[in-house]
Amino acid sequence: DSRENIFFANNRIKKATFHFSDGSQATATFADRRGFQTFALPRPVRTQWVQMSINEVYAGSRYRDTCLSELQVWGELP
Repeated sequence: DSRENIFFANNRIKKATFHFSDGSQATATFADRRGFQTFALPRPVRTQWVQMSINEVYAGSRYRDTCLSELQVWGELP
């Protein structure tokens, strides 16, 4: 499948840290596979924004860019 080849040609996110407006942060490790992946926070966070920093990647076979197709942040209203 050509999409599979393109996926592995680019860097993929292995580890990322999520920073929150309250000063807390959480680190997540992702599998080297295509598809939707999730992680749960260790405790609830009350925040106004989320910033993601990429800490580590799985190296691409051809390109050095890192691709991310979608990021969803789910939460509850107080």
